[in-house]
Amino acid sequence: MSKPITFVPLPNEFIHEVLSAATHEKGQMLKIVEATWSGEVNGEAGHLNGTAHPVWAQLKAKHPELELPKDNKAALDALNARAPQNKVLPPLCAPARGYPEWQKATMFNAEVCVGYLFGLDARILWVSGPGYRAVICCSAGDKVWLCNDVEHYSIEPVSPYLGSYASDIPNDCHGASIIAGGQMFDTDGYNIVVNGKGGWNGPC
Repeated sequence: MSKPITFVPLPNEFIHEVLSAATHEKGQMLKIVEATWSGEVNGEAGHLNGTAHPVWAQLKAKHPELELPKDNKAALDALNARAPQNKVLPPLCAPARGYPEWQKATMFNAEVCVGYLFGLDARILWVSGPGYRAVICCSAGDKVWLCNDVEHYSIEPVSPYLGSYASDIPNDCHGASIIAGGQMFDTDGYNIVVNGKGGWNGPC
């Protein structure tokens, strides 16, 4: 993105709204909340909720000069060239233990999400866990989830770094297939999951 988003803190009352919106998934100790993107573009601060696609669409409508990166590989190489990150390798490839219903995503849809996460170049404000998760990107039914394992404080990971997870997981897990999925942990206390429709497109 030609003009990156710079994050600003969210008011506490908004964090409480996010917490109150949490719901329990059927029979599991996982609470699904909406991802919150907050930042500043051209000196104008604000926050948006949802997955990467509609958040980007809202920003693009208001700031048509913004552009997604044309080459995910170049952005990924630049990110990986930085100091060692906190990734716990290798990823756990789908089906993840304890979640046999999580099917794999197509490599193409995962790459679409990587582009949006790099393009937004923002932080995602995240409520304290453990057990909170949100879809941060969805393409044709295939999803990238952010899950918080931290018990006592919120986290604010940057979206390009999360995009590198969404790239690493299918690249490390696909083998000879065009579908892949899995889970990768970060030592800061959160993890990323890539899963989907098992190669079939569907609604988000």
